[in-house]
Amino acid sequence: MLIGQDYPKLDFYIGKLHLLEPNGTITDLLMAALSFYFAISLQKVKNKDVFTRMWTAFFLLHGLSSFFGALGHALYVYWGIYGKMATFISSVLSIYAIEKAFIDQLENTSQRTLFEKIAFWKIPSIYLAIVLICLLSDVSLKPERPFLPVAINTIVGVVFSAGYLAYTFSKSKNAIYRNFYWGVMVILPSAFFFLLKINPFPWFDKNDFSHVFMCGGITLFYIGVKKRLQLNT
Repeated sequence: MLIGQDYPKLDFYIGKLHLLEPNGTITDLLMAALSFYFAISLQKVKNKDVFTRMWTAFFLLHGLSSFFGALGHALYVYWGIYGKMATFISSVLSIYAIEKAFIDQLENTSQRTLFEKIAFWKIPSIYLAIVLICLLSDVSLKPERPFLPVAINTIVGVVFSAGYLAYTFSKSKNAIYRNFYWGVMVILPSAFFFLLKINPFPWFDKNDFSHVFMCGGITLFYIGVKKRLQLNT
């Protein structure tokens, strides 16, 4: 086990194509497949409200983010850190979808307006932070740096919306919102594995553990959305 540092990236070849991190590529593709399945399932729902539409958008964007993440892992030799930018962009948008889903449920108009503005304007702010990090630092030496604004936004956005707001809604609206904050609890360990660089094995490192926790968390999110739909039918 390595803590605070990463194992050398595993590599493999398909013909003359030099690829990296088969483990991370596979777990990212599995997460993408799961997210796309959830998105397709929710897309079939008729007369969706804002909450359901935003969750459909989240699963679609998260699926795209995971798919681009798989390409970023596998083709890192050729694309470097810039091959991960599509993942960063779609990830930020997916978190906005979660925030919008819960903020729209607030009954206090002034609170809803304030939080909507904050959630919206965070998007260009995070993109600007990524650009500045790439321009002002040597990301070849610290390739994880551009991801930090994305990671912080993910933690803050998910904990506030699917965690705090879901908890308050479970008390004031319906207990089915518990599925969302339990999903957050499942996802949270992934942040510790990734940010602290806890790598149990070379072939199942921090990325893979993070992906497993995230698959569990988004599954609970999906269950929560489906239960809420059942209440409205």
